[in-house]
Amino acid sequence: MISGLRRRLSGRRLHRRRGYDDPQGYWNARHRHFGTELDGVGAIGLGDAANDRDYRAKWAEISAALDAAAVVPPASVLDAGCGIGWFSERLIERGHPVTATDFSADALRLARRRLDGRGVELVQVSLEDLALPERFDAVLNVDVLFHVVDDERWVRAVTNLADHVAPAGHLVIQEALRAASDDAGSASHTRFRSLDDYRRVLAGWELVDHRPYALPEAGTTKDLLIWRRRG
Repeated sequence: MISGLRRRLSGRRLHRRRGYDDPQGYWNARHRHFGTELDGVGAIGLGDAANDRDYRAKWAEISAALDAAAVVPPASVLDAGCGIGWFSERLIERGHPVTATDFSADALRLARRRLDGRGVELVQVSLEDLALPERFDAVLNVDVLFHVVDDERWVRAVTNLADHVAPAGHLVIQEALRAASDDAGSASHTRFRSLDDYRRVLAGWELVDHRPYALPEAGTTKDLLIWRRRG
């Protein structure tokens, strides 16, 4: 217990000290610090057990949304921004063939350890540079886009995610939306966008499902957005 608390406190110090001028370096350092603990990808300082409860709540919402959109095995899924592979593992358990990407070499090292022998293709690439030859029945992106703080890079990231969806497929994004009239936020490592921001980038897409829900431990509201091409 004491060692876990010390680890979380030192993780918070790492978070404050590094800043976010080098996002890739920040996430590599964070993954090296926390390893397989969910503080590395979840709410820093919340603790592994509490983050696990929040992650299970996230998966319950995502799994239900996939069912509602008829994204069922053997539909292929791209887990873009996979972190340590927590959601990739659950997608595999559902029966989906999975390709997983992340820009952090240290995240992929941990994901590879988690997913070894499960048939997952792991690719190191940023969302802004995403250019895989395949298209997928569903592209999943969970709690990543609000960490892309530069607006031009964010537009490229959203566009690239959409470009990797098969013609009849779905784009599944989990965000923490802000109201269109609110300030976008000033934290160095986050920039929250509105639903209108997404609609401007995804002009040829229809929002077929929007599921807001609160995490049981962090208490924050998440927005699960399911998109498909118009027509």
